[in-house]
Amino acid sequence: EVRNRKEGVPLFHVGQVIQHKKAKWRGVIVGWAIDEAKTSGQLSKDRLTSLTTKQYEVSAAESDTPTNEDGTPSMKATVKYTILVDMNDSSLLHLSKSISLESQEDLVPIDQPGLRRIQNHLIHQYFSKFDP
Repeated sequence: EVRNRKEGVPLFHVGQVIQHKKAKWRGVIVGWAIDEAKTSGQLSKDRLTSLTTKQYEVSAAESDTPTNEDGTPSMKATVKYTILVDMNDSSLLHLSKSISLESQEDLVPIDQPGLRRIQNHLIHQYFSKFDP
């Protein structure tokens, strides 16, 4: 299920199986975070995560604020997902990674039931039962 495509709104949910648009690897979402740049000098960002609805401050030094082509800070909210990568697809990352952090615009949902089966040695640390 893909939710509405509003900027800064998570489209995918924890437990949803997705595919990377370009690299084509598959994985399951285990978390997300929304960073929204402030308008007053870009000194800090508000952050909302899948683990809490509380907003908390992250200093600009700790964050990687997106920038426009002219180098000025971008004011749009960004959604990043923490994803457990299918171990059969991890070679497509060109690294041996079990977990990846990806932007929302780089992901698409997987609708075919046969492609939703994910194998990752960390899956049981995030889900007591995982049946996509």
